[in-house]
Amino acid sequence: MQSIGLTITGAQAYSYDSKAELEQPSDKVGDLHFTIQGAEPSPDFKRTTCDMWGDADFMKRNGKFYEENRTANWLMTGECSTRFAKPR
Repeated sequence: MQSIGLTITGAQAYSYDSKAELEQPSDKVGDLHFTIQGAEPSPDFKRTTCDMWGDADFMKRNGKFYEENRTANWLMTGECSTRFAKPR
């Protein structure tokens, strides 16, 4: 990640333990959401490869990980896209 200028500066995680905590209609009790916080990649990387932010947002449901933004999608699949797999 350092080769593209994406440095990790922190992380956050939270899970839903009850229906009252759910934020989005697609959220389910037991989902684990986490963010890997980081600095934006280098301008050269953004221009030639993928125009993404530094933070990568993921969700884990039933043992499977899902990307929730372009940065996470690029890290998981190598694709610079906002089309994400739909959790079940």
